[in-house]
Amino acid sequence: MASEFQASGVAQLWFVPVIADMDAPTAAAIAAGEYLNCELIGFEGLTLEQTYIENPSGCSKIVGKVAGLSNLGEPKFDFKLYDGGVTASNPLLTDLAVGTEGYIVYAYSGVNGAGNAPHGAPIALDMVNVYKVQVGSHSFMTPFSNDIAKWTCAMSASTVVQEVAVV
Repeated sequence: MASEFQASGVAQLWFVPVIADMDAPTAAAIAAGEYLNCELIGFEGLTLEQTYIENPSGCSKIVGKVAGLSNLGEPKFDFKLYDGGVTASNPLLTDLAVGTEGYIVYAYSGVNGAGNAPHGAPIALDMVNVYKVQVGSHSFMTPFSNDIAKWTCAMSASTVVQEVAVV
């Protein structure tokens, strides 16, 4: 029986500018992307939700449902914000500039490849989800309480391939 795991330190995310085939992402393309985990505070919206259509029948008092369209979530990533704004200390602000298109690769249960700390490189047969995205906006939060300064990168997702093996 498989064991449960804490996603922090296991799940891995990359922003990859170019993937030739979403159905067959290569380990080299992913490894060449921007590794997000070390600057990531949290994220949401890497989801695919099913909608349902009511399917009434005059022969029954029960209204059944059939699967309708699927909806992609609205990905948002919270990253650490460093002094200096858009400078070398904040390369993700440049790499994820508003309007930038690319792919989020999400290895939700980690990768098997060996690599330099703090993360491994993906290898063939690692399972990932690949989202085609466009950066929509940046917002900044610099609290004056006991909380770290952060910035949020909001994206739109136009398509996803789920549970695909890296080649």
